[in-house]
Amino acid sequence: MHTKELLEQLNQELLDKLYGFSYPRCQNQHEAEDLCSEIMVQLVKSIQRGIQVEKFEPFCWKVARNVYADFCEKRKKQQMLVVTQEEFEQLPMVQVNPVEDYLTDNQEKEQMEEIMHQIAFLGKMYREVMVQYYLEEKKVSEIAQNLGISETTVKQRLFAARNTIKNEMEQGRKKKMPVLLKPIYMFFEGTGNPVGNDPTTKAERVLSQMVLYLCRKEEQKASDIAKKLGIPLIYIEDELEILCKGENGTYGLLRKVGKDKYLSNIIVLEKAECQEIRESVSGEIYELIEQLKVFLKVHGEQILGLTYYGTEFELPYIFWTMVVVLVWNMIQPEYLEIMEKEYFPNVSAPDRPYTSIAIIGGENIEEEMRELFYGADGIDAKNICGYQKVSFYNTYGKRVEAKFHCGENIALNQKLLLTIRSAKGLAIDSLTEEEKEYVAKAIADGYIIKKENMLYPGIVTVPGKTHDEMVKIAQTFIGENIDILKKMYGNLAKKIKKVVPKHLIPEYKMLIAMVSSQMTEMVIEEGIRQGILSTPVVNGNEGTLLVIEE
Repeated sequence: MHTKELLEQLNQELLDKLYGFSYPRCQNQHEAEDLCSEIMVQLVKSIQRGIQVEKFEPFCWKVARNVYADFCEKRKKQQMLVVTQEEFEQLPMVQVNPVEDYLTDNQEKEQMEEIMHQIAFLGKMYREVMVQYYLEEKKVSEIAQNLGISETTVKQRLFAARNTIKNEMEQGRKKKMPVLLKPIYMFFEGTGNPVGNDPTTKAERVLSQMVLYLCRKEEQKASDIAKKLGIPLIYIEDELEILCKGENGTYGLLRKVGKDKYLSNIIVLEKAECQEIRESVSGEIYELIEQLKVFLKVHGEQILGLTYYGTEFELPYIFWTMVVVLVWNMIQPEYLEIMEKEYFPNVSAPDRPYTSIAIIGGENIEEEMRELFYGADGIDAKNICGYQKVSFYNTYGKRVEAKFHCGENIALNQKLLLTIRSAKGLAIDSLTEEEKEYVAKAIADGYIIKKENMLYPGIVTVPGKTHDEMVKIAQTFIGENIDILKKMYGNLAKKIKKVVPKHLIPEYKMLIAMVSSQMTEMVIEEGIRQGILSTPVVNGNEGTLLVIEE
């Protein structure tokens, strides 16, 4: 067979099948287009190498399977690849359509160009079919009419990996749609080091969250999940494998139990259950805040008397940087031991770098939960800007936005680098023209403050010893109010046993971490109301802290 013959046999029907092979194996239409295009490239390259082809379609499927295997391996490597900005800029440009190197005849090039256009068109059509069926809940007949294609074509694109369609599919669509075919939305929260360890990165699709929802309390067979969702088993099996492996291969959102049963590997709560847990500790939180007002009157001068670099801030602004320290001190091992001994004896918590929890709600669940949660991230670097070590911390929630997240490289962030350099004063005249542009942006963001011809940090900046003292002050407050903390733990333990499935009781510390995020929100809101904390301006830097160690 010659290239010309190959291109002539790649008719619309076969191309549709090949794209149908690619689409369910990819996360989106663009990735599917890339995979399908690569199959085309390898078909041409094989013919050009003189491979004898007796039966064309079996040959196509053999090539497609080989290309997909390589595609999976490359995708895995790309997800693990980390490059610096300098390395990225030195990477060679990727050829968009390398098949051109293997075509010499103009007619062949035109034919291949037309095939690539058809692949792009198929991508759009497949996406429209999936969206209209699964999200907009339209019947096959409606979709066919909307897109100007046959009902058979719609069915083929819905179940591209199968050659036959179950007769009951259309019958089931005529009945009232099962609740589980309506999208399930989840808000994910986690604690620990998420870089490379966060299984929720595998649950961005609605299907993933629906599968997790089904397995949240009881074991489910793969076949039962497929039946309840009305989706072919082949798709569900792939999804289950992805959700079990997670991001690091050892911690996924699901666990396999027995030969063919699956169960949630993380706590999954309804929004109402989450609210119930929050309310169970609200009385003690407000009691702690009343005690905090008294505590700050006694220790406020001590906090203000610590060593700070650059700008002087008032206590309500500085205290923003201590709120997370204060709340997280409540769940330190010495205090969690209270709960372990009294309420969870003989329960061994899993030892892993990162742990997740999920909350179920409507389409806007993420926005709704962001109103109730505050998070905190820390990043650090050694031997940078003349210092042994520097650390940045930020608090984020409905009052303040996140300025950075775990895993960010300080050395590649000019705004952070210039903030470090300005800790003890940085002369504007010493900056290059390029650095001045970065400084202007940092000033606009409030990270740096200009005083005459000098620059100083616009965020709270302290030496390591001051940060240690802040932690000790927070520990002093918790120690003085241990009775309130014990009462809070008792109420929380009762709720945990009520809402958490037995197989996930060992994950109770993650639930405590989730509650601590809610506690942070409660402390912040009540602290602002009572004047303990300053009210942030739009896009303010409250809660952002730079710690410098000489």
